[in-house]
Amino acid sequence: MKKRIIKILALTIIFQLLAINFAIAQSSQNDVKISLQVGTTTPSVCLEDDICDTAGGETEANCPHDCGCNNNGSCESARGENNSNCPNDCYVAPPVIPVSPGAVIPFTSFRIINVYVGQVTDQSAHVSWVIESQAQAICKVFLGLTENYEQETIASNVFSKFHATQITGLLPFTTYHFKIYCQSINFAEAQTKDFQFTTLPSLDNEPPSNVSDFQAINQDKQLKLTWQNPSDNDFKEVRIFRSEKFYPREPQDGTLVYVGNSNEVEDLNLVNGKSYYYTAFAYDLAGNQSSGALTFGVPGIAEIPSKPPIEEPIGPVPPEVAKISLKDFDFQQGGKRIFPTDDNSLILNSNEPVKISIDYEKVPEVLKTIMLTLQKGDKYFSFLLKIDKDKTKYLATIAPPEPGIYPLSIYILDYKEQALKKIDSMLEIQGQGDVMGQEKIFDLIVGIIIRYWPNILFLIILIIAIITAVEIYKKKRQSENYYEHIKSYKNWKT
Repeated sequence: MKKRIIKILALTIIFQLLAINFAIAQSSQNDVKISLQVGTTTPSVCLEDDICDTAGGETEANCPHDCGCNNNGSCESARGENNSNCPNDCYVAPPVIPVSPGAVIPFTSFRIINVYVGQVTDQSAHVSWVIESQAQAICKVFLGLTENYEQETIASNVFSKFHATQITGLLPFTTYHFKIYCQSINFAEAQTKDFQFTTLPSLDNEPPSNVSDFQAINQDKQLKLTWQNPSDNDFKEVRIFRSEKFYPREPQDGTLVYVGNSNEVEDLNLVNGKSYYYTAFAYDLAGNQSSGALTFGVPGIAEIPSKPPIEEPIGPVPPEVAKISLKDFDFQQGGKRIFPTDDNSLILNSNEPVKISIDYEKVPEVLKTIMLTLQKGDKYFSFLLKIDKDKTKYLATIAPPEPGIYPLSIYILDYKEQALKKIDSMLEIQGQGDVMGQEKIFDLIVGIIIRYWPNILFLIILIIAIITAVEIYKKKRQSENYYEHIKSYKNWKT
């Protein structure tokens, strides 16, 4: 009985142990299945249909063809691309905030440093600057004659750390104000304080042409002055000065009567019967002054004054003045020197201004003024020859009158306004079709050759062939004549 009970207990324990082992094994199998389901890395199939099937287990790791950022410049939501995981393809630009250079800038993350102005000329300047630290920006230069910056120059439209710009179209010897405004790539702003620079004086030292046809028309207690402005491209204005003693050689020698670019003015409140002397100076944009055109008038006198009030030379002339002749004066037109003819005349054309000069060293110190006068019918037009800035020449530039022949006189005056010498000549002004220079003849010949060269070549070959044939015929005739002569000589001997 006891043994049976013990067997029953033993069997019960064995069955319980087996049940416990089976339960443990079943639990372990379930855990393995769950673990495999949770940690799986490879789905049964990657469809590669350009759609990321996350529910089916497709990821960027196991299915890159369908999932993830491909950086192709297009934001593909089917692939799961967004601004976070694919910022290059799904870039979202921040809102544009309008800015103004004059506005108050509440926040600045960089500074504009090392502003430098260099290569300043009479018409341009080079400006450079640097953006501080690692920032890059686009910039503008605001420019003007005042701090209102009337003119804006765009410096760059490319984000950069180093900037430079060439400012052109400036006026000579002028002070300019400028400031620089920049905006970085993250829309931070910065601007400089006001800077200034002054352009150099003009490099143009060429004086303009004088006014032409400068006349004084006599009226009651006044004189009406008329003239024609020069045709120089940089002509600016005319200033007329008056003196009661003699023609003003410089502006400070007389009283200012007129400033402007008109063609006439009335000088009022004058005294009838009194002589008044006028000099008209033309100015260009660079501030250069012409030598001066001259005229005089007497209010209350009906007729127009004729000859300038210059007396003919009287008495002995200093030797250094006596030797001065027309050949010492240099007449140039279009950059070419015009030489006097055998009869002491000058032939010019009517198209370009004429420069008349004489070397400073050829003129003795005793002289004060050199004056040139053209006679046109019963009218006289006079001009001063003025010392240039370098004191190398007495110089005047005049516009030639209309085609014709004009008596020309050059007066050399001393400090007492007395004529020491008078040089007479004739000025022949030819129209555009009146004379053909060597250059025009050469151009004409070249043009004919270029146009008709096949005919000319054929003609040359034909002439050479004719000459050759003639020479061959001559030699043949000479040979025949020689043999006939020998034959005749033999017949004669026999």
